[in-house]
Amino acid sequence: MDYKISSNILNGLLIINIDKDIDDYYFIKLEEVILNQLRDQYVGGVILDYANVQVLDYGLVNKMIWLTKSIELMGIKSVVTGLKPEIVITLISLGFKDLDIITKLNLAQGVSYIQKQQNTPSPKLKDTTLNERDNIK
Repeated sequence: MDYKISSNILNGLLIINIDKDIDDYYFIKLEEVILNQLRDQYVGGVILDYANVQVLDYGLVNKMIWLTKSIELMGIKSVVTGLKPEIVITLISLGFKDLDIITKLNLAQGVSYIQKQQNTPSPKLKDTTLNERDNIK
């Protein structure tokens, strides 16, 4: 089967529209495409939009979690958007109450979340200027 991976880079964000017809092999190809794009291009965050997905089973949920963890291991923030109510109900019924991933209602909220994460100021470092009288041994 030929898998179509729809991705766009907009303002430094890699936006992936997850196809409605997904299976294990789709996720393998998706992970390969995403991780290669992260390696080859500057991307400040990844949004995985599931708005087209109608059904997620136990195995596909695990693939979704695996994918988000792979992205984070590359040092990039990720967020899952567009989960339908019936998918959320299924996730809870399958025991996935705490997915340990960031989710937002829709693509706009996902973009806003990633942008806020990028604008978070770095922690201030304490000035460690040495004076002549400081003894260093």
